[in-house]
Amino acid sequence: MTPYNKYTFNNNPKERPLTHQEIGRMLSDPLLELGVDKLKVCFPVVTILANPEEWASCKQEMGGLRPKALVGQQWVPLGYHGFSAGVSTKNGQLGWVEFNPSKIVNENGELVGITRSVEVFIDILHKTSGLFEISADLHEFAIHRLDLTVDFAPVADMQYLLDMAAKSSPFRAVGPSIRQHPVSGEKESVTHATRTTSCVIYYDKSRKEKFKIPTFRLEVQSKRDDLREMGLDSIAGICEDKARKAFYKRAQSFIDICNQTPKTRIDEILSSKEDRNTLIYSAGYKFVEQNGRKVAMTPHQKRKYGKFQKKWPHNNIQDLF
Repeated sequence: MTPYNKYTFNNNPKERPLTHQEIGRMLSDPLLELGVDKLKVCFPVVTILANPEEWASCKQEMGGLRPKALVGQQWVPLGYHGFSAGVSTKNGQLGWVEFNPSKIVNENGELVGITRSVEVFIDILHKTSGLFEISADLHEFAIHRLDLTVDFAPVADMQYLLDMAAKSSPFRAVGPSIRQHPVSGEKESVTHATRTTSCVIYYDKSRKEKFKIPTFRLEVQSKRDDLREMGLDSIAGICEDKARKAFYKRAQSFIDICNQTPKTRIDEILSSKEDRNTLIYSAGYKFVEQNGRKVAMTPHQKRKYGKFQKKWPHNNIQDLF
């Protein structure tokens, strides 16, 4: 398996486990390539072509002194996935589409960037021609949500990354929501969210998707206020530079923690498959010994541990941390 994000893959060709400092440096790259996980665009509708009964989900709502409003929604297959299209007459005639461009373009969900996402959006507009008639001016197509994502794989210490994610503060006075495995207690995701601004999620993508290689995902879900502040008001003005600004506004605190946290010996040990395996089995022997039982190592294990101890001098396993 290779990481979804091309940037990460190009900078980690041998799939050596990445430490938190290496991830911090990658995220700090001014040419960081971001993937798009979701895009929602709203726009004025000239004419609603589909009748209420033609929408898969449709309801009539009473809005105060206003007449009943039509709210319809439809799922439309496209590529390897599809998209949601909807319409509302609550405040004039408004249409919207919401989609994951990466799932539409690639069967395995491999992330695509901003440019490809806009191309998918244009294709979607052609597919909605039977639902409503719309204006051709892209300045009227307002971006209401943009999920920007980057993956790192393999990582040396998933739990350490999620611990740092919990310490980050993308929003003032907003604490993290942490999801843990019900049995092991290990962190699976860390979420920082507000109701109106945006949301930042860090999670173990490999656990969720059952990947063999440990994959860490950082996702910034930007909503209307953040997007407008960064100049991402409409599809006409969308570009990589503006998207990076929206991403960094919420991800910067995590990046700072990664860059400022010293690289410990345990990080370097975990980044080496041989050293990591030696640490794990030698720690088991030491634990058994500390609890009153001595188990002899094989000659091969003694040689491996002797080499390990020479490379990483320590009196007990705790010294390595």
